[in-house]
Amino acid sequence: MPIVAAALTYGSFGDVLETARLAKRIIDVLRSGGGSQRRQRVISTLHGLCEDMAKVASVVNVDFSSAEGLHLVARLSSEVASCRSMMDEFSARINAATGVLGRVWMALSEERELAEWRSRIAERRHALHILLGALNSIHSHEVGDHLGRVGSQVQCIGSRVDSVEARVQDLRVDVRNVGTLGVLVSAFLSEQVARMGSQIHQVGTDVETLMQRMSLHDVSDPVFFVTDPVGRTITIQLAHCDWFYDLDRILKAHLHHRRAAGSDYIERGDYSVLSSDGHDVSDWDFRGQLKAGKRFDLSIIMKVQGDVPKNKSCPGCSVSLHSDGEIGGWIRCPSPQCGRAYQIYLEEEETTAVEPQHASKVEEDQRVDEAAFRFTELRFFIQGFIGECCLRPGERVFFWSGAGKAVYGTLQRNFRNKDKGAFVEVRLEETHPQFGQTINLP
Repeated sequence: MPIVAAALTYGSFGDVLETARLAKRIIDVLRSGGGSQRRQRVISTLHGLCEDMAKVASVVNVDFSSAEGLHLVARLSSEVASCRSMMDEFSARINAATGVLGRVWMALSEERELAEWRSRIAERRHALHILLGALNSIHSHEVGDHLGRVGSQVQCIGSRVDSVEARVQDLRVDVRNVGTLGVLVSAFLSEQVARMGSQIHQVGTDVETLMQRMSLHDVSDPVFFVTDPVGRTITIQLAHCDWFYDLDRILKAHLHHRRAAGSDYIERGDYSVLSSDGHDVSDWDFRGQLKAGKRFDLSIIMKVQGDVPKNKSCPGCSVSLHSDGEIGGWIRCPSPQCGRAYQIYLEEEETTAVEPQHASKVEEDQRVDEAAFRFTELRFFIQGFIGECCLRPGERVFFWSGAGKAVYGTLQRNFRNKDKGAFVEVRLEETHPQFGQTINLP
């Protein structure tokens, strides 16, 4: 038995089994006490920890020869011991809550206790994932070295075969027609090839076993998915996202400086989150819809102009637009380098009585708003994705869908939402793989 395998078997392997056993027991206790959302989240995290313990147990059969591998195995053993100690602590805490006073105290502090437990378990799991990934990388490197040695042996065999053939040619002897010499050469080659094939087969088996046992894809953790405006999927662990505030922070980090995906709009909060059925997900409703495997779409909110000035300029290249254009219609930039189309709306103003002392402040705020959103490129919105639309109602429109396919249909109508900006409605007709228009956010 390898030294590392023996150490894990008689050392931390017992901790692995005990940690999984205690985690299962805590899961049973939490289930028996009710089905609150907080309890379900802790149960889900504990299930993930049990799966991680199964992955750690598979390391027993891996023989690490490098000093770095041995060091990481020692750290993994220490981390498993910490997980067992944590499970012992949680189990003792549950046992202490079986009495009357304990149950009362637990009821008063359950939310805080469960939140703390889940956070600590998530930290330990994160450390386990890092160590397993590092061990995976080291073992892959060792397997590569093994393959290199096999390759050297193959080259050696080839050179020896060439040497034999050269000697046979020098003697002008046909190997196929000689007696004893041909038999000896054939036997030698057969033995070397068989040995080489056995080594290659063993290496292939080792690699396959390693990938099955230590692949990071097998270290599972409940996740959900958010599709950004350009169709890329963002995978987020449930353990790191409890509230909409957490989602906002994660989205800003993922899309930072990705202007093509609307990072500027995300940064200032001009976006919406939609469920798979296309409905807006509000801040307070997000937590209720959050579950493992759930998919959301990310939609950019485009603001529209509140005024139509006399002297207009292209917001893309600042070239002067001399044509007043049709209100509610499309204006195309005359510059051949730009050529973008924009649509301008007149915002209907509401007459509101303003006290004289507040009039100057209101006018100043209005000027700031108009300056900020004087020209904004209008784009269409469909199931969380955006693309450039430069057509009138009744005309054909081509664009890319979030799944990466080009689709086309007929533009039905333009409409506005005062809170969320301007959108257009498109009736999709069929998929067309050769047409589409790339997304180009300002």
